[in-house]
Amino acid sequence: MPDPYVEVIRDFNRNRVLYVVVGVSGINYYAKDARQLILTADYDVLLKPELANVMDAIKVMKKLGFVLTTKEGRLGRITKKSVGRIVSSGLTVVCENHHGNMVELCLQVSGFSFQQLSQNAREFRAGRTHITVGLLRDLLHSKEIANRPKDRLFLEKYRAMLTEED
Repeated sequence: MPDPYVEVIRDFNRNRVLYVVVGVSGINYYAKDARQLILTADYDVLLKPELANVMDAIKVMKKLGFVLTTKEGRLGRITKKSVGRIVSSGLTVVCENHHGNMVELCLQVSGFSFQQLSQNAREFRAGRTHITVGLLRDLLHSKEIANRPKDRLFLEKYRAMLTEED
């Protein structure tokens, strides 16, 4: 199945951006077939929360034509100071392009550090592109820990879907 985010990941890999695909985006890589895919409005990527790494990820997204925002507003000129503030505050950078694709660059996820998720990550492939994805049990556990209404609903639907498949 075509993945509209392969170009982002390919450029992250080329630029040595350290990342792990997380959330429903990551969970979908474990789908056995298209019936197990769960539609999501965005593609969640956990970045290693270090200045140079986040700066490289942001440069990739800008180069690919994405518009970047945080809860503080649209990112203008990218400087070490502005990215340093993003890193120190743990802000998520929301990236959207004119095709309606949205990538969330996260610096934290519920229950896990970047180190924990990356050391247990699995590698998937889309053609020649290697995609680093959090371990399924870790991604599901992160949703349980977050315990937001949307996470509870997701877990309920996900479990029901797996039960139907058995």
